[in-house]
Amino acid sequence: MTTPPSPSDEQAIEAREASDEYIDSFADFERGILQDNIALCDGKSGILLAFASAAVLFCAQSLVRPGPTDPKTLFWTINALVLLSGSGFLASSYYALLTVKPRFVVSSDDKLYWGSSIFLQSADAYVAAMRASDPHGDSEEKLRHLHALASVCRSKYRGMARSLTLSQWSFLPLLGAQLLRVFS
Repeated sequence: MTTPPSPSDEQAIEAREASDEYIDSFADFERGILQDNIALCDGKSGILLAFASAAVLFCAQSLVRPGPTDPKTLFWTINALVLLSGSGFLASSYYALLTVKPRFVVSSDDKLYWGSSIFLQSADAYVAAMRASDPHGDSEEKLRHLHALASVCRSKYRGMARSLTLSQWSFLPLLGAQLLRVFS
């Protein structure tokens, strides 16, 4: 015969359940924020990728051939500036492409990552495993998943910032080359 839980045991159980409810509520809220930020970063990086790629093509078409009366130094200066700019836009395209590329961060074989072993079972086995799971352990898995999403988010924004910075700086040599071309 088992003894009934003492009032202090019941309070501990209630406190743990309240804590798990708070963690679940927070995790659901934060997951939405992180996924929105990831989607926003991917969208902006996609636009930046298209822009930087078009700028690379523009730079390739902006290379000049020297005319018979053109000074050689002007020809080399313009082409060097255009090549520098095109290289910067190419690097910007690379970082933008890395940013929109999906990232999979698997910290463990949990029930949240779609590639986990639990999803490789039959539907009935999956449902049975989910019904038998520990709610407290599920809360911990949600927090681990949030940590992985935050890592993906940081990485994406870092890549987008590099791409944007490279694009901004790549405008300067292109502007210089175009000004030399117009005013020479």
